Amino acid sequence: MKKIILFLSIVFVVNAIYAQNHDADSVKKSKLRHELGFAVGTTTGMGFSYRCLIKNFGIQINCVPLVMRDGRDVTVSNGLTLFYKISSASSKTFELNLYFANSAIYRNYETNYYYQEVRETTKWNSGLGVDFKLFASPNLSFDLMIGYGQYDNFNSMLPAAEAAMFFILNRNKHHH
Repeated sequence: MKKIILFLSIVFVVNAIYAQNHDADSVKKSKLRHELGFAVGTTTGMGFSYRCLIKNFGIQINCVPLVMRDGRDVTVSNGLTLFYKISSASSKTFELNLYFANSAIYRNYETNYYYQEVRETTKWNSGLGVDFKLFASPNLSFDLMIGYGQYDNFNSMLPAAEAAMFFILNRNKHHH
């Protein structure tokens, strides 16, 4: 698990550096947008987030490890979300996307019962819905995602809600 987290961290840093090293002309010509931020959702997972959009398609990765009680309670949330842009490219303040999200929540913890026992669970969640993206500035956006999802390996089906804040590393002023 540590190798996966290290790998994702390296990918985030390399993409951020790559996006910032583009000169102004190549960014204007590109239809590629990189975003870094923080997201939390019932089907997208939660944590540090990277989003890459290419023309009308996008992908988002969320991940965060949580370690509590001196390492006796470890939770890792991972999420992968796919996007399809349905709004027109002319709006500079608003974007509308369809999304399909998958997340896994792994937990390894000790019980507090009379007999100490270690338990391990993995829950899979997924959902479909609409992503409302508001550009607060040229380099900052907020997302609110609303849809319907399945939880805990299809043990329940309920509405889904997600929220995110992203710093846009290379927003193309003509195509976003």
